[in-house]
Amino acid sequence: SLTRLQIEAKKNWVFMEEVKLFQTQKSDIREKVRVFQEKVEIFQEKIKGAEEEISSLEERNESFRNVIKAFQLKNKEIQEANKGMREKNKALQEKMETVEEKNKAFWKECKAFWKKDKNFWEEDMAISRDKMSLWNEYIALRDNDQALQEEKSRMWDMVEALWDAKYSIWKQLNGIGVVGNGADGDHDSVPEEDNSPYSGWGRGRETG
Repeated sequence: SLTRLQIEAKKNWVFMEEVKLFQTQKSDIREKVRVFQEKVEIFQEKIKGAEEEISSLEERNESFRNVIKAFQLKNKEIQEANKGMREKNKALQEKMETVEEKNKAFWKECKAFWKKDKNFWEEDMAISRDKMSLWNEYIALRDNDQALQEEKSRMWDMVEALWDAKYSIWKQLNGIGVVGNGADGDHDSVPEEDNSPYSGWGRGRETG
C-alpha cells in the first residue's frame, strides 16, 4: 500500500498538473483577448469613418437646402417679373387700340417685348430643369443616408457580438460558474457575483 508521504506526493503532482493546465488555458484566453481588442480597434476605425461620412452628408444636405432657398427666391423674382410683363402687355394692347398712328413704333416695341418674354420663358424652363436635377440629387442623398443608417446598424450588431465574446472571456478569467477540481477531490465552487465591467453588455442591445 502507498505510504502517506507517497499519497501526498501524488496529490501534489496532480495539483501541479492542474496548475500547468490552468496556466495554458490562461495564456490562450489572453491571446483571445488580444485578438478581440484588435477587432474592437478596427471597428472603432470603421465607426470613425462612418461618422465622417455622416458629417460630410450633413454638410451636403445644408448646401442643398441653401441651393433650394436660392432657387425659391429666384423663382419668386421671375414670377414677379412675369407679372410685370403681363401688365405691360395689357398696357401695350390698350395703347395700340387708341394710337394707330404709332402702330409701327408699337409693333417694334411689342416685338422686343415678346423677345424678352421668350428669354424669360427659356430661363424658366432652365430653372425647371435645375429643379428636377436638384430633386434627383435629393433622392440620391436620401438613399445614401438610408444606406449609411443600415451600415451603422450592422456595425452595432458587430460590436454587440464582440462585447458578448469579451464578457464570456472575462467570466472565464474570473472563474464565474466553473466547477474546479481541488487537490482533495471534486467539489463545487460558489459562483462569484457578476461585477464585471462588461455586465451591461453581452445581452443584446436593450436600449436605443
